[in-house]
Amino acid sequence: MDSGDDMELDTGSRVTGIRLPCPRHLVGRVIGPGGSNIRRLQEESGAQIKIDSTVDPPLVSIYGPLKAQEKARIGVMRITDPPKLVLKCDRKFVGQVIGPKGSMIRSIREKSGGARIQVDSNAAGGPTITITGDIQAIQAASMIIRRIIDPPRQVIRAPRKRLGVLIGPGTVLVCLKYGCIMCVPMAEV
Repeated sequence: MDSGDDMELDTGSRVTGIRLPCPRHLVGRVIGPGGSNIRRLQEESGAQIKIDSTVDPPLVSIYGPLKAQEKARIGVMRITDPPKLVLKCDRKFVGQVIGPKGSMIRSIREKSGGARIQVDSNAAGGPTITITGDIQAIQAASMIIRRIIDPPRQVIRAPRKRLGVLIGPGTVLVCLKYGCIMCVPMAEV
């Protein structure tokens, strides 16, 4: 963050603003479709925001009263460096998190209030799931994803002579209906 950049306002007075470097690939996200994000940030904060993409890295300049500048700075930072949570996951759950044609990710985004979910199945050390957005959306998405990648487990112990009743002919149907997984150690059968 840089300060000390001056701008002349319509009133003829000069004000000091702040400048934030912005990764080039995020300039469009700060601006938003048809300028919607930058207009929203200006309206919500009361600051003026200008982007100079002729320099490297591009600079976001924010002008106005100090409180307005700070509010706009926070808004820009939420776009350029949003809060995030990274979860590690077993490779066998990647497909379940993504869902057919991305349907589960879309569903999680909708149910969480807009969290963005990125799955990197080729990450060093195993697949990762990165969740970004506002804190509430991240928490909601995290809860949904954790139920997929770390499902609740309950161990039920049964005497050997009752295993036949427990794993009888309807077991496959019960497991499909309720989403359970039944493991019977071969040494105990």
